[in-house]
This record gives sequence, C-alpha cells and structure tokens, in this order.
Amino acid sequence: PEEIARNTARENELREKNAAQLAADIEAYYHTSQALPDAPRTSTGIKYLIRKKTPLDVSPFLRIAKEKPTGYPDIPQGALIVPFYDVRMPLDLLFTRQAPIIYFQWITDDRKYYRVNWTGRKAAKGIVFWIGDPRTSYTISLVEGLVTGAAWYKASGGMPTGVCCNVDRLKETAELFLTAAQWRKHRLILASDDDHITAQTATPQGTFNTNKGISTAQALQRAFPERVYIATPPWQWDKIDFRALALKAGDDIKKASDWNDYLVMRGEEAAHAAAADRLKKALEYFQTQGGVKHNDR
Repeated sequence: PEEIARNTARENELREKNAAQLAADIEAYYHTSQALPDAPRTSTGIKYLIRKKTPLDVSPFLRIAKEKPTGYPDIPQGALIVPFYDVRMPLDLLFTRQAPIIYFQWITDDRKYYRVNWTGRKAAKGIVFWIGDPRTSYTISLVEGLVTGAAWYKASGGMPTGVCCNVDRLKETAELFLTAAQWRKHRLILASDDDHITAQTATPQGTFNTNKGISTAQALQRAFPERVYIATPPWQWDKIDFRALALKAGDDIKKASDWNDYLVMRGEEAAHAAAADRLKKALEYFQTQGGVKHNDR
C-alpha cells in the first residue's frame, strides 16, 4: 500500500507538472510569439525552414518564439513552434482559438523537442497539425514531419495534409482518423517516408534496421484497403547514384527518404511531376477498390 501511494503521488505530480508546462506553452504561443513573415531571418526556426526549402507562408499557425523564457516554458528564443490538435476534434473547431492544443513541437538548429499533454503515463494520441483545410476535400494526406508535409502540400498542388511528427504518431493518428465518425467519408493518402537507406544499415547488434515508413503504411493499407493509398517518393533506388546527388545537394545521403528530401535533391519540377503521378494512381486505386466514392481527386 505504501508503494502504491508513492507511485500515485509521483503520477499526480508528473501530471500536474506537464499540465502546467502545457498551459505555459499555450500562453506563450498566443502572446509572446510571432508569425513567420514577421520573424527575423536570423531566428533558428526560420533558418531551418529556409534550409529545407519550406515556404514561410505554409501555415499561419506556425510561429516563432519571440522572447527567451524565464522558467516555463523552456522553448528557446527563435525556435519554430508547431501546435498539434486531436484528429477527432469536432470539425467546427478547426482553425479557431477554441481548438484545444494538446501537443507542442519546437524546432531549432535541426533539433526537435516535444511537449505532451499527459494523462497519467499515457500521452495524447491522434495528434495532427493541418496544412490546408481537410474539410475542402474528401481525399486528404498524412505525413510524418512538418517539412515533409509542406513539401508534399506544395508538390501536390494543395492537397490538405496532416502532420503527425513521426512514424509511430502517424500510425496512431491514421487509425483514429479512419475510425472517427466525422471522417468516415474521407480517403487517405499516406505520403510516407521511404526509409530504404536506413533499412540497409546494420545495427550494433549485427541485425538490419527496417523500412519503418513503408512497413507502417502497408499495415494501415491492409487494415483499410478501400480508403488508404501509399504515395512514397519515386526514388528508383537501383538507378540513382545517391552519393553524387548528396554531394551535389550538399546533403547527407542518409537523409534521402521523404518528399522534402526528394524536392531538395531532385528539384521542384521533378517533385511536382512525381506528386501528380502519385495522385493519378491514387484516384485509379480508389476507383478500383470500391467503398467510399467521390468525384473529387
């Protein structure tokens, strides 16, 4: 009983601490941060986006930390702040001040940090940051990272895209999206990372890593075949000299994976053409699968 009481007390303390941090983050997000177009180009968050060829007008909800905090929150000055919401949130709350923020990511100098709204030891699930309005189309996309989402959104000509932070979060968000009542008429394009190079890399234990981006997307497609299409970048691994491309692009060869990598290494024209091809094949796929049918793309 004494150990249970101590564990419960620690649990309550942790919950209260995280709730206080999140509340302070939200206060800072609304009152001591600034929109991207107004932020100095010397801020680390802006530098990160420019380096990734990400448009600074990709979303009005991305902000830059304006002041160095004293205490909570510990989001450093100049960091890019990304708020996340519950994918099951009522649609009439989308893009309003009443939409509850349940998760934060902030990025500075290529380092990414997270603040979770914990409930006990279980973090909030089904997090999403929307680029574009998902209510405008019955076909939307989900991606792992922010710059991947921005690259796919741009290359696809404005396909509404949800950002989920990483592959595990994408899996949780996609599952909740596909089972939520308000999204039951929607189809999903997974603009997934292709972790082919990672899968060829040996671990210290002598085994090989897995292509988690592909395997996760395939598992979701098997579970919801009528509503999920996988749209990875067309890398053509057997035909590309990635070492030469990496040197030319000034990028690390191990970073060749997602749609932002493809845009940076192959150029905007190639990315647009590749995305158009993927969207055409997605429409053909949904038409042959049956299930939910719509006239939009």
